[in-house]
Amino acid sequence: VLGVTVRPNAPPPTLNVALNEELNLFGSVQDEGLPRGKGLVVEWKLLKGPGTVNFTIPGAARTKATFSAPGLYELELTANDSEFVDRTRVNVNVK
Repeated sequence: VLGVTVRPNAPPPTLNVALNEELNLFGSVQDEGLPRGKGLVVEWKLLKGPGTVNFTIPGAARTKATFSAPGLYELELTANDSEFVDRTRVNVNVK
């Protein structure tokens, strides 16, 4: 079983950050170790937004992000253990 911390049936939370400031993203993923021999792949990515996002470590659940322009962004954290895939989203309002 693969788990990503999600609030079922709730809209994604919205975080606020100033342009040119780093935003700490504290995602959480868990893997029970199956299937054996397969690693857990974690990835942050931009789904929507008026500019680009730079993640310091896009392949880690906990990372930092900087944004190129003000506006509303939608980010997604994906965890994949080759058997199960789970996702959670967060909105970021950049001012």
